[in-house]
Amino acid sequence: MDDATLRARIARIEEQLERLSVQAGIPYDRPGSGIPQNVLDLVNANKRIDAIKELMNQTGMSLVEARDALENV
Repeated sequence: MDDATLRARIARIEEQLERLSVQAGIPYDRPGSGIPQNVLDLVNANKRIDAIKELMNQTGMSLVEARDALENV
């Protein structure tokens, strides 16, 4: 599968998980919620190290905090 197909599939799975969570009364935050868009853009461009650095610059997070925040994005 190509990258676009995988991303579309993951997006559909995330939507379904969110709907099921709402029905079950369980809060659900999508991975990446609360992370600045420009940082997410770097992650999506496979520039994870740059994304971690940018997240640290924008938020004051430590290296470990920034890495952990982007782990599931």
